[in-house]
Amino acid sequence: MIRSIGFDTKRFYSTVNSFVKIVKTETKTNNKKTKPNNKLNIYDPLYLNSYNSLLKLIGEQKENKLLNNNNNNSKNSYNNNNDNSNNNNNNENLTTTTSLELLLKSNDKFNFKNIKIFKYDIVLVSLRKNEPILGFVKSGNGSNISSLASIIIQSKKKDFVVSTDDVLLTIPTSHLRENREELFNELLDNLKTITQHYGIPNSPLNNVKIELARTGFKHLNDSINSLKREKNQQRHQPLSKEDEDELFIKLFPKIESDPYSIVTTVIESFLTKIVKSEYWKQLSENVYNHFIKYNQQSTRPNGKLWSDQQKHYDYIEVKKVTEYLFGDNNNNSNNKELKNNNSWINLFHHYCVIDMLSYYDSFYLYNSEYFYCQTEQYIQEYRADIKQLQDSSTLEKRIFLKYSSQILMATNDQSFKPNVYIHGDDDIPDIKDPLSIPEELQQPFECFKRLLYTLLVISNDHSEFREIISKELVYPIKITNNSQIEFLLEKLGKIHYAKDNSYCFSVFENRLKLIGNRLIDPPNYLNNFPVVIKEKEKEKEKENKRKKEEEINKEKETLITTSINSIDSEGRIIINDKSFAIDSESTQDVDDAIGLIDEGNGEYSVIVHISDVTDIVLPHSDHDKWGQFKSSSIYLPHKTYFMLPNSITKHLSLAPNKSNKCLSFQFKVSNKGEITDYKIFPSIVNNLIKTNYKRVEKSLSNNHSDNQGSIHSIDESKQLKKLFEISTLLKERREMNRPYRINLPSIKIRYNNNIIDISQDQRENELSNQLVSEFMIATGYISSLFAIENGIDIPYRVQSKPSITEYDLENEIEKLHPITSLLLASRIQESGEVSINNIGHHSLALNNYTWATSPIRRYPDIIVHSQIKSFLKNKNQVYSHQHLDKIIPTVNRNLTAIKKLQRNIEKEYLLHYLFNQQILYENHSAPKPKYRAVIQSCSNSKNGGEPLSVFLLLDYGLFEVFTHDNIEISNDIFILETSLNYKNQLEFKVSQSNK
Repeated sequence: MIRSIGFDTKRFYSTVNSFVKIVKTETKTNNKKTKPNNKLNIYDPLYLNSYNSLLKLIGEQKENKLLNNNNNNSKNSYNNNNDNSNNNNNNENLTTTTSLELLLKSNDKFNFKNIKIFKYDIVLVSLRKNEPILGFVKSGNGSNISSLASIIIQSKKKDFVVSTDDVLLTIPTSHLRENREELFNELLDNLKTITQHYGIPNSPLNNVKIELARTGFKHLNDSINSLKREKNQQRHQPLSKEDEDELFIKLFPKIESDPYSIVTTVIESFLTKIVKSEYWKQLSENVYNHFIKYNQQSTRPNGKLWSDQQKHYDYIEVKKVTEYLFGDNNNNSNNKELKNNNSWINLFHHYCVIDMLSYYDSFYLYNSEYFYCQTEQYIQEYRADIKQLQDSSTLEKRIFLKYSSQILMATNDQSFKPNVYIHGDDDIPDIKDPLSIPEELQQPFECFKRLLYTLLVISNDHSEFREIISKELVYPIKITNNSQIEFLLEKLGKIHYAKDNSYCFSVFENRLKLIGNRLIDPPNYLNNFPVVIKEKEKEKEKENKRKKEEEINKEKETLITTSINSIDSEGRIIINDKSFAIDSESTQDVDDAIGLIDEGNGEYSVIVHISDVTDIVLPHSDHDKWGQFKSSSIYLPHKTYFMLPNSITKHLSLAPNKSNKCLSFQFKVSNKGEITDYKIFPSIVNNLIKTNYKRVEKSLSNNHSDNQGSIHSIDESKQLKKLFEISTLLKERREMNRPYRINLPSIKIRYNNNIIDISQDQRENELSNQLVSEFMIATGYISSLFAIENGIDIPYRVQSKPSITEYDLENEIEKLHPITSLLLASRIQESGEVSINNIGHHSLALNNYTWATSPIRRYPDIIVHSQIKSFLKNKNQVYSHQHLDKIIPTVNRNLTAIKKLQRNIEKEYLLHYLFNQQILYENHSAPKPKYRAVIQSCSNSKNGGEPLSVFLLLDYGLFEVFTHDNIEISNDIFILETSLNYKNQLEFKVSQSNK
């Protein structure tokens, strides 16, 4: 929810009374007038562009729907003419094909990830802090749920706000599905089949539950069908999905037995017993042994780990485990009779596989699609601590528990109630502080601390070993939440565990330090520079030196002579003209600079210099493999984890007063914004000026002829302004074909000296940002164009066109606040990815594009540079198509994981910031915090259970929070207040609505 694009929210949300002007001139939807909204500044150009883009998107959506309807009518006409001839075949298919198989529409019988989420589907969700749970979806509107960042589910009569990313499996049971009755009955029938196969006792109570669920759903379904017929007769047209959903919401509380809650309870009960059986425990060991061999090569080509810090092997698709255990090629005799059964059995087996991967500690379930195997060393260390816990004397554990209980008595958490049998037992010796722990108890105490730390960081009580930790160390002293464990560990003292002992309150970061690969340090030898290879290359080049010099001299004539003084011994063109390295003030890894070449007669060329990382990171070297392993630098509020070793990152970073080895991209831009006459060549850039966005912005905004107030010289300012003019030509041409641009509020989070600083990303440096970004995009475009023209395999940066017909934006814009509608529209856009197949980049409006401007911090850029340089030098490529095809999926997964990691850690910092604001208020050091918010979704008390509403904080990057207020969906701006509950946790509550 913390997004990378933003603007000044003070301007955006200022009060005006003319919102309706846009609506009247731009929207006519179902003859309804959109309500006037006097809470937004529609004259803010960023908002205006975004909202107009949304209206255009709605228009495009209408056209697509009309086209689809016409196509469907044609198909229906054709199908009706052929009904009689196909009737017998259809009857035969119905006896062998389940409704679920018809829904999947795929030849891959284990591919369940494409089942879209509907309201009242049953979903298996990872809460991260507990075991995966089953519940049914309560929020959303029809099939729009997949476009939401979070949903509300009900499980065991409680409502939870969960991320749609954390939905592990969807079991289609929604009342909005066409074949809902068949799906529901098939689910119950096949659930009985699989439990009978595994010998799970079918208790009378579960039989009663199944029949109650079947009866309740039939009653609900019959009532809906009856009301639908009645409404259809009144309206003389079919009910919309939204109307059908409203009927369901009214009927649901009247059903005596909630069928969804009953079914989720039965599924959990049956399938969890299957996974914890001895048979499935053996299956888990088979899976581990098989896949440890399967993916060892992805660590390093020799199958070895980079270092002892590495805790797991590469990611594996969850689907592959289900295929391995139950696919056609499996020889597991016990499952032969179920192996080729219908999709319901496969779905239940896939559920069991997900549960197995989250329960047994040899694995770590990353998300619905991927997991990884822990390393043997990690498992051995973990098991050794578990064994010590189990072998420790009762007295050792009771002394630790009493000491922990005394510490927890000092917490502000009122929910902590000590176990009097331990806390008040005078026969257990007292420990006053960490320094007074007897020597014989220090080692077991360290073990207990490590296990509590593991429990806190992994946050999954469902797992095999963590059940033991909870039983021995948590339940006896009545610990009820992670905050208590965190408080306890802080008071117990530093944990002697990882190499990196720096304290960080981020659970995600600590988890990665404990069991992940993202934050591990490179081996020491990678800090060395590969010098010997260069010497060997020079010897081979001597005999061809004369021919190459002739070629270089010819090329020199075609380049602009004012920018070139000479050519060095490696064939690099030396550039002494000024170049601007424009970046943030805090940036340590500067990898690009921009220069301007005056060709005379009013013509100019732009030259973009990118650090030549491949001068050190040679193809297929260990440095190259390390870059592939890390895939990207990681930028956190308090620290940067560089992709490449620190020494190499520092050496490669562009800087003044040194000879910077670069790969340079020179091109012209016509008055129409077309890129022409491009050239790519290795270079040495000497006259580099390091500046930042603020300084460049000041120069671009300065209209004084004497350059008054500018930090740059008059000549430098003239060059920057000319570069900005050229960047504007590029931008205008791209935006002629750009489908839409949606700008959303965002924030910047910094952490320094134990202070969290939250600031609005106000686009204050918009001109300088445009200057840099347009030339970086142009460089990526030129790189991809060069690859296409010369038949070079590279990883393209691609983004497909979104399928906008699936989301009813026109309906949403009538009900929601415009900023919420904009957020919904932004999620329609497909995520970009790296691919060796070029399909263009939709949001950049380019037919071809690649990453080539950040090789210090991003691995795909290194590949592009290596391929281009190899072709320039030898007319060949150093990475084959087969090699790229093999590694790109892994790199893509790593990039996605890093993006998610950064987002999650930013969320944690923001939560700590909001928590600290409340603490300051309670200590009378600050006014009561109040937060402006718009509602995204709600689940009111009419549905059963406690009301729950999800809000977006307007001034904090649309950060999601929830309240237990009974609020209806509206386009109002609400004021939220915070308080600390009895568990010392932050809670939000609606204070008022700005109507």
